[in-house]
Amino acid sequence: MQQPSLIETPPKDSQKNLRWAWRKLVQTSIGAGLILIVMTVWTTTFDKGRDTFEHQANTLVREMVKQAELSYLFAQQAADDRLLKMAVNNLAQSKIVIDANIYDAKGVVLAQSDDALSVLQATGLKENPQQTKLIPIIEPIMVDGSIQAYIRVTFDYHAIHNQTLPFHMEFSGQTRLMLLLCFIIGIVFTRIFSKRR
Repeated sequence: MQQPSLIETPPKDSQKNLRWAWRKLVQTSIGAGLILIVMTVWTTTFDKGRDTFEHQANTLVREMVKQAELSYLFAQQAADDRLLKMAVNNLAQSKIVIDANIYDAKGVVLAQSDDALSVLQATGLKENPQQTKLIPIIEPIMVDGSIQAYIRVTFDYHAIHNQTLPFHMEFSGQTRLMLLLCFIIGIVFTRIFSKRR
């Protein structure tokens, strides 16, 4: 007479449940991986946008300071304050610049562009007539390692922002990719929580 096996064979329903649980575990892992990808792409895009904007703004400021420094030195050599006035007006003609000002080492105004804002207006402590977000930048003009003057340039935040449109177009493409990934994640989790047939 054949002895019964001490190891019981799992019922078919139990095997189906195990396969179903394993399948759902894999789907959950895929969903979690896609979420991680979306979060990584979003963080990278945000950091890139901030770095791009800061780099561009910093480059523009540096170029403005170089122009002002050369104009200041030339005007000092020529002993003609009209040259400083022309220099700051030329700076203010840029689409991203609201006004430009040059001060001596003690803070006395040497030249201002036409319709220049006050320090309080440029810093937002007083209402400005431009009705736009301003970025005031103050940089020293160095000569032989010592401060000879200062330049204050007020930038139009929105104008600088508009110059980063190529980045924003790239950002839009990455946003569409993230939306597609979110759609896939939604499908995956719908399958996870769907009823078993």
